Amino acid sequence: MDRTAPPLDFLRSLAIQTRVVGALVMREIITRYGRHNIGFMWVFVEPMMFTTGVLAVWSLLHTHATKLPLVPFVVTGYSTVLLWRNTIGRCGNAIEPNRALLHHRNVRVVDLFIARLLLEVGGATVSFMTLATLLTLAGLMSPPDDVLACVIAWLLLAWFAMAMGLIVGSLSAAFDPVDRIWHVLSYLLMPLSGAFYMVDWLPSRVQSLALLLPTVDCTELLRAGFFGANVHAHYLGVLGRNGAGKSTLIRIISGAELPNGGRVTRQMAVSWPLAFGGAFQGSLTGLDNIRFICRVYGADFHAARPFVEDFSELGKYLREPVKTYSSGMRARLAFAISMAIEFDCFLIDEVISVGDTRFHEKCRRELFEKRSDRAMIIVSHEAHNIREHCSRACVLHDGLLREFADVDAAYSDYNRT
Repeated sequence: MDRTAPPLDFLRSLAIQTRVVGALVMREIITRYGRHNIGFMWVFVEPMMFTTGVLAVWSLLHTHATKLPLVPFVVTGYSTVLLWRNTIGRCGNAIEPNRALLHHRNVRVVDLFIARLLLEVGGATVSFMTLATLLTLAGLMSPPDDVLACVIAWLLLAWFAMAMGLIVGSLSAAFDPVDRIWHVLSYLLMPLSGAFYMVDWLPSRVQSLALLLPTVDCTELLRAGFFGANVHAHYLGVLGRNGAGKSTLIRIISGAELPNGGRVTRQMAVSWPLAFGGAFQGSLTGLDNIRFICRVYGADFHAARPFVEDFSELGKYLREPVKTYSSGMRARLAFAISMAIEFDCFLIDEVISVGDTRFHEKCRRELFEKRSDRAMIIVSHEAHNIREHCSRACVLHDGLLREFADVDAAYSDYNRT
């Protein structure tokens, strides 16, 4: 019995998921912040600017009436709000704008959530650490009294935010109003979150109610780490244990759609349905979309790029956003990318017909001649396509797939259905 297979399978799956999540994070950064000016640095500069702006307003209005130092109080308060509110809020609309990406077998719904969670938690963390360090070096606040307590508090709050993000995101995918309801609730929760008060300032009969909110417990612990003996912090610890369906068939084989029952066993690298361009991000350039798909499938972008540039014949338009492309240009790009990634088996939903006659012939040579050694699964309602390219055939009818060793026998059965 091979005892090494499960660990190897797990490590391979982990490597694939890590690669996919990394690609999704980069795609999210470019889509949200672009490449110009400071680009990806907006991930943490934006929350830093918000916290700094609030700090400036509080300082100018002199509304801070406590004995605690203003700067660390504001930094620890508003940074925590940005962590949980942005992390949860970004998950509310994570699936719908990226639904087409699920066409790629390696991309799962959970990957869309993980990418956004990592981006928001990472951005808030870098923002908090950078701002606290700069203010400390400038002499505007003292270093934390207990760094370990601060780290634990931040990790617990991030854990809560990610868990709530998955819950809100999942419910939003099933019920559209959930996302809007959460946005309203998040505003109502802000003054209750512990960012603007210490529990010890509240009446004793209210303190136990305030501690029911995880954000309050985490903020209290964070401030206990910063202020030390200067505050009487309250935090609560909780422990516990833990229709014919041809296109549908192609999507199931590719892994883009899961079967209602049974399982699909793949022992080779299987492509997505060829020339599918629905997963393109319109605001990204053709080159950026190529880079994204290469990251998802572990392909070398620098090797794929010259092939796609030459085969697609799009020239300078590869540096333009895909949303400016005509349908023919998108189809050219999609087919070129499909050929740039090497697979053992190609899935073809209707025989490819891309562009004019010359380009169509170019696609035919690239797929059926240069890759004649590969396995192919073709679905079509045109019998001549199956006759021309296939040696065996199946007939899908009423949810049942019948296999025939001879194409003519399959064709006869097809005519009877």
